[in-house]
Amino acid sequence: MAGWIVEQNESARETALKAADLLLKRWRPSAQIIQAWGPEGDPENGGRIIIDCLMNLPLLYWASEQTGDPHYAAIARIHADKSRRFLVRADGSSYHTFYFDPHTGDSIRGGTHQGFRDGSTWSRGQAWGIYGFALAYRYLREPYFLDTAKQLARYFMDHVPEDLVAYWDFDAPQQQGEPRDSSASAIAACGMLELAQHLDESDPERA
Repeated sequence: MAGWIVEQNESARETALKAADLLLKRWRPSAQIIQAWGPEGDPENGGRIIIDCLMNLPLLYWASEQTGDPHYAAIARIHADKSRRFLVRADGSSYHTFYFDPHTGDSIRGGTHQGFRDGSTWSRGQAWGIYGFALAYRYLREPYFLDTAKQLARYFMDHVPEDLVAYWDFDAPQQQGEPRDSSASAIAACGMLELAQHLDESDPERA
């Protein structure tokens, strides 16, 4: 995408559109998700989503803009909304991953692959959520995506230590020697910069 957007390189545009088509091959209509890992029908991952995938969706929005085919963006919207409803918890924390029945789309459970435990909040995943839902709002202009990004950002800021370098998981022991994740803080900062662009100047959270 960048090669086309910055340099108008036609080869880069064609490559990005091929990438969008490859991403659509991960779409599972029965479950209404973009499958994260494994082949179709995988017994462990056939109905699994991850919060990281939100960062792939702008490729699909862009593909719709480039081709005039709304199918790309429609799938991205469905996946983003399902991610919002099942990956984000009521307190603004998030699951890294969620399992659905691949045949019916019924919800099964939240979990993690890289976090402290199932039900914990992996800080880098929380950061992907801030950025990903802010980008969803940029393309779709649905207020609930903006609200979700704000909710995730509040939780992140309420749980980082004073030096703003997040612990690797917000539910891991917050003690000396516990690993930090500077990438989580950097991604969250990028997401909050995107988020701030969509807030009114009078919004106190914009600062």
